[in-house]
Amino acid sequence: MVRMVKRVLWWMLPVLALAAGWWYWQGWTAGEAPQWRLVEVSRGDVTATVGATGTLGAIRTVEVGTQVSGQIVELKADFNDRVRQGQLIARLDDTLLEQAVRQAEADLVRAEADLVYKRYLLEQAETLRAAASLAESDLRAAALAVAQAEATRISADAGLDRARRNLSYAEIVAPISGIVINRNVELGQTVAASLQAPQLFLIAESLERMQILASVDESDIGRVREGQLVEFTVQAWPERRFGGKVRQIRMQPATSENVVNYTAVVEVDNPGGVLMPGMTATLDFIVDRAAEVLLVPNAALRFRPSEELLAQLRQERQARRDSSAVPGDARRDSAGGGQRQPGMARGGVTDGSVLWVLVEGRPRPLRIKTGLTDGSRTEVSGEGLAVGLQVIAGQLSSGAATGTASPFQTQQAAQPGPPRGGF
Repeated sequence: MVRMVKRVLWWMLPVLALAAGWWYWQGWTAGEAPQWRLVEVSRGDVTATVGATGTLGAIRTVEVGTQVSGQIVELKADFNDRVRQGQLIARLDDTLLEQAVRQAEADLVRAEADLVYKRYLLEQAETLRAAASLAESDLRAAALAVAQAEATRISADAGLDRARRNLSYAEIVAPISGIVINRNVELGQTVAASLQAPQLFLIAESLERMQILASVDESDIGRVREGQLVEFTVQAWPERRFGGKVRQIRMQPATSENVVNYTAVVEVDNPGGVLMPGMTATLDFIVDRAAEVLLVPNAALRFRPSEELLAQLRQERQARRDSSAVPGDARRDSAGGGQRQPGMARGGVTDGSVLWVLVEGRPRPLRIKTGLTDGSRTEVSGEGLAVGLQVIAGQLSSGAATGTASPFQTQQAAQPGPPRGGF
């Protein structure tokens, strides 16, 4: 019995050794196999945009000032008040202005009386001249005095009109209907109108519709046009997107730190009055849109395999070519100097955009065409693409050289930048 057990154990030793070797080899090859970061092809909508920033403001604003100096004795409007055109919004002390009117009235009366007297003297001079009792020069002097008196009366009349107009300026009225968005004076404050009228109020015509003065980089201004749809957000409502339309593209450039920008005027609606003047807006000018298309993350388009993998692909391709070539084809290949076939890039990868997929655990190139991109995803098309297809976006580990896979370790050969074939 013991001898039989020994014989069975003797025959089992080689089997156990082979099993141990097989398990060891499996673990070693698993450690050698690289680990890949995979993403899926999905279907959805994509929008190509041009980004910019700008400041919200009213479409039309009017600065309300004063043409006369004086003390503010009455304020009829405050911040956020809605006013009508012609409505009294402030009043200045008009004491001195009324005195100026009375003085002008007195000057006019004096001038009219002087004119009457000078005309009487002219009539007397004409009578004496007819009787040859007055020299011709004296008659002309009397006529000149009448003309000067008439001019003085006209000047006094204009002075009275000016004094009355200045008196009316003591009442400051709204030039347009709108909302007061700024007030720069207080009750009792003295304002002086010298060379430039001081700003007392700032009135916006309406805040139901507003505008954004967006600063667009010169590299993007070519894709912005009048009538183009725009979406934007503001920091006060980060989860809400507002809409607008480009009304004007101003030709005047603005240069700051060697960067040239152009101003695009965007008209926007203000639903519920939630948008306020001065808010900073982050805009997306809608360049184009595509609905229900295949999409891949841009990282998959930026992935590039290592030189070792490309060398293996070249060797496999050459081996398949050698095994399938007939003698005549081999001679033609030799005569052609080993040139690449049309449509093939260096390393056996097709020209244009390429996605990399796993076939039997090994990366293989898949030629595709790219379309619109929103900066994170890109529209793709081509044979072999389908929703749910897993493509390589990066290399997590390189087998034995790395050990265990780490999600924070990216493939070193991946090059940053926008995918080829996209915007």
